[in-house]
Amino acid sequence: MRDLLYDALRDADTSVEAFEESVSSENVYQHCGITRTANPRGRPPKKKAGEKA
Repeated sequence: MRDLLYDALRDADTSVEAFEESVSSENVYQHCGITRTANPRGRPPKKKAGEKA
């Protein structure tokens, strides 16, 4: 990713939008071979009174 930033800074034709797209999560995950299996949001729910752990 550092190389992408370096290239974007050196190339006057690269727009901010194009750079942001190139380093989006989807592109970074694909480039690094990461596969997300879930899409977690926020904190996990708290246990309610009387529930077992």
